[in-house]
Order: sequence, then structure tokens, then C-alpha cells
Amino acid sequence: MPKSLLLVMVQLLMTLSVTLAGQGYSTACPGGQIKSPNYPHNYDDNLNLHWTLTAPTDQRIILNFTKLPALECCCDFLKIYAGSTADHEPIATYCSDKEETLIASPGNALFVTFSSDETVSDSGFSATYFCLDCNKYLTNPTGDISSPLYPDNYINDASCSWLIEVPEGNQILLTFVRLELECDSDKVQVYDGKDDGADLIVDLCTYPSENALLSSSNTLYVTFTSDSSTTYPGFLATYTEYTCGDVLTDSSGSFTSPNYPGNYYSNLNCEWTIRVQENCVVLLNVIYVDTECEWDELKAYDGSNSDCSLLGSFCDNYPQTVQSTSNTMYLTFNPDDSGVGRGFQVLYSTKCPTASPPVTNVYPKIGTYPKIGTHPKIGILPKIGSIVHKLIDFKKSLLFHKK
Repeated sequence: MPKSLLLVMVQLLMTLSVTLAGQGYSTACPGGQIKSPNYPHNYDDNLNLHWTLTAPTDQRIILNFTKLPALECCCDFLKIYAGSTADHEPIATYCSDKEETLIASPGNALFVTFSSDETVSDSGFSATYFCLDCNKYLTNPTGDISSPLYPDNYINDASCSWLIEVPEGNQILLTFVRLELECDSDKVQVYDGKDDGADLIVDLCTYPSENALLSSSNTLYVTFTSDSSTTYPGFLATYTEYTCGDVLTDSSGSFTSPNYPGNYYSNLNCEWTIRVQENCVVLLNVIYVDTECEWDELKAYDGSNSDCSLLGSFCDNYPQTVQSTSNTMYLTFNPDDSGVGRGFQVLYSTKCPTASPPVTNVYPKIGTYPKIGTHPKIGILPKIGSIVHKLIDFKKSLLFHKK
């Protein structure tokens, strides 16, 4: 066999081996790496490689190049396609190390191709990839949510949602730690319920006037959307399961509206029960109150629930004191979402009946008689069927009366 033909066959086999090594289907979740053959050394000539990255249908793929080649733009190309084939225009083409290094799939698949000719080669490329789950159902009592890739800039064309649910009877307090979006087209929306059909609490691109938001029930739905233009660091928010109120059994104490002396939250559902010892009553002293009258009043009831007699409603009338008729008092505070104030501060104490002093026997024992003329004297008065004692006072003699 001619030497020249043998060299051609060896070169062909080497090219075929490298090509096959670079082909294949890689599952994108939870993540991995793709790189040019021989990386970080120079790749070979005449390569034609491809990788297909797929994720579950509701997730996206993030491809992040840790090293891009300084390719010959005439001849060596790295191309990224949306989907699992190269049947349409690429969403990115690299022939320079000055390009954007992060790619987010529009859907759940990316198709990556790399080709080289027989001229100059380079050290090639290296990239990591992972799945981005942008729609989550959260049931932990505390947690956080953030824009994709936070604290780095979020991706274009994002469409993310979070459903937060806690046990019934509790509420959810959502606090924004950072919020920096493109206000013309990117936004965070918070809904008071299980989906975007619930009441919209707020639509944000910068910090709200109150950075903490409270659900009216045990569910909260948050969405984040971005367009295909400018991106920013995005947002970070924390959430916590929230319960307002308490059962108070100490003989005295105090409590305030949530966040006092700052403004209270909208949509609160607060209940306090004060229960002191039996045969005593509760004294409630409202020392400060600033709430929206008619809608956000603090109410006190003479008993264990709101079916009992109303002792008082407080919104700006302080100081004021009310008293229960039993050992239990029940208070509610349920502001709406129309306006807020600083809230209130109250003290309570216990009032119990004053105990009567013990009664001592002022009568001397029978048979112990005082001396005549110095003390009250004992006389025995007749009564049918019995003998009674009576204190009598006479100075000189002791008279005895017998039955």
C-alpha cells in the first residue's frame, strides 16, 4: 500500500473517532460540561461535532461558556440552536472570544455544533450547563425566591412563577431584599391567592413603599417576566409563615400591632385572648393607637370570642381603659388593604376582689369571767331550749339569770 494512502486512512480514522466522541445526547439535568476535543490543548482539524441538551418540558437550559476560542471566523464555528436540531437559524454563533458567554434556551432543548477546517486551530472551548426550574411550589415555613441567576443579571424572555402555601389559618409575609429591574418591560407581580386569577397585590419593578407584603390567606402567587432586551440583577425576596396574635395568661403584660412603631401590614388577621385567674377581671389600657377608623379598628370583646359584647373600638381615641366582666377578654385587629398607620400599643392587668379580713372571736370562753367592775360582764339570759351569752355592762355586781 502506498505510504500516502496509509496516511490518509490514518487521518480519516482519527477524525472519525474524534467526531463520534463529540456526538451524542446529553441530559441537561442536573448539569454537566461540554468541551472541544483535547481541551485545553488545541482541537484537531476538520471536526464536525454536535451535542444535544434536553430538559423537562417546563424547564430551560443555561449554557455558560467558561472559555471561548479565538476562532477563525472564516472557517471554524461554534453555533447554538434553540431546540434539538439545526433546522433553523442559530440563536448564537461564536468565532470570537469577545462574545456573550451565557446562553439560555428559549424552550427545553439546545443543539450545539462545532466545526473546524484544516487550517489554524486553537485551544477550543469549555462550557457548563444546567437546568433552570423557573416554576416552583413552595411549602416550607420560610424560604426565599429570586430572579434566574441572581445575583447575576437575569435571563431574557424569562417567565417564572412561585406558588407559596402554608397551613390554613396562617398568612405569608413576603419581604423584598433587593429589586432592580428594567421598568419598561420587566416586572414582578404578587397575587393574593393560588394563581394569577387572584387579586393583584402589587406590580413592581422598583422597591415598593412598603417592602413587606402580607397575604390575606395561606397562599401567595408570585410571577417574574422579562423581555428580550436589557437585563439587570433582578430581585431577591424572603418569605415566612406568619401568625398574628397570641393567648396571654400572665396576670399583666403588653402587646402591639405588627411592625410597631412602624406601619402595620395590610390584610392582617390578628386575634388575642387574655385569660387571667378565675374570679378576676381584665383591665385593658390603650396607651397609643393610630389606625384607619372604620376599617382598621382594634376591637375588644367581653369574653372569649367576637360574639360577646363589644367593650370598645379604638382607632385614634387614646388613652382609654376598658374592663371585662369575667376573667377573659378577646381582641381583634383586621386591617384592609386601603391604608395603614403606626398601629397600637396596649397594656393589660388583672383586677381581683379584695379579700375580707379574718373575723376573730371577741367573746371570752365560758367559765372565764372578768373581775367585777373592770370589764364587760357575762350574763346568762333565758331562751327556750338553750342558754345564750350576752355581753352586759354593769359596774358593781354580776347577776346570774337561770332558765
